[in-house]
Amino acid sequence: MKLDPNNSSIQTPATLGYNYVVKSDSRIYVADFEGDGVADLYIINPGQLYVYGMKNGAFVQKATFSSGLIKNEYPCYLADFNGDGKTDMVTPIENATTNWYFIINSGETFMGNVRDIGTNYFKPQVVNSCYPAPSGGNICGYMLQQTYYTFTDINGDAKADLFYHDILTPHNVPEAGPNANGAYLAYGDNYSIRDKGGVKYNMGSNVNGMPTFSAYIDGWQNNFTYGGAINKGTPIFLNNPNIANQNLDYAFLVG
Repeated sequence: MKLDPNNSSIQTPATLGYNYVVKSDSRIYVADFEGDGVADLYIINPGQLYVYGMKNGAFVQKATFSSGLIKNEYPCYLADFNGDGKTDMVTPIENATTNWYFIINSGETFMGNVRDIGTNYFKPQVVNSCYPAPSGGNICGYMLQQTYYTFTDINGDAKADLFYHDILTPHNVPEAGPNANGAYLAYGDNYSIRDKGGVKYNMGSNVNGMPTFSAYIDGWQNNFTYGGAINKGTPIFLNNPNIANQNLDYAFLVG
C-alpha cells in the first residue's frame, strides 16, 4: 500500500490484521476523515467504527467509536451531511422504521444520534401480492421488493441528500407452485412491475451537525418495463470531475 505519494523510496506495506481490527465480516470504506483531501480507511465492525490513515508520516488509528446501533445486518452509508468536508455515517436502526442513526464526524471524534427522517428503511422482501396489470386485471404472485438508498450531494450545496429507488419484480418461489408464481411464469424476473423513486434534499443541520431533510421532491414512477430497473442492478450517480458542487444525474446499471 503506497502510503506517502511524496516519498519515492520503497515503502513497507501497513498491516491492520495484527490487532484484530479487520475481521472476516468487516466492512471497509475509503473516505476523508479530517477534510484535508487525503483518503482514510473507515473500518466498520458490529458495534464499532475505526478510522485509520496517515498522520505525521505514520499510518495510525485516528478515531474509534462504539455503539450497539452499528449492526452487520444493516447497511452503512458514508457521506458529508453538514458540508464541512468531513465524512459522516448513517445506518438504519431496524427494519421498517423511519429512525436512522447518524454518526457525525468533527474531524477528531464522532457523535451519534438517532433521528426520524420520515423515510422508512426496508430490507429486500418477498411478498405474495397483486398489482394492476397493464391490460386490465391484476398481476398476482410472489414479487421481490427492493429499495436502494443513496446519500450523496445531488444539488451541489456540499451536503448529502437522500435518494431512494424502490423496485418491484416477479420472483420465483418453486415450492409455492404455479398459481403463486403467476407473475414470474408470465414475465420472468427481467421485468419491472413497478419502479419508483424520489429525492429528499438536505435543508441544513443543527449545531450538532444533524441534518434535516425536505419532503419528497422530484419523484417518478415507471410501470411494466422489460430490461429496465430490475432487482439485479446497481444505482450510480454521474458527475463531471472537472466541476465542483454540481447537480448530479442518476443511472441504474442492470447486470
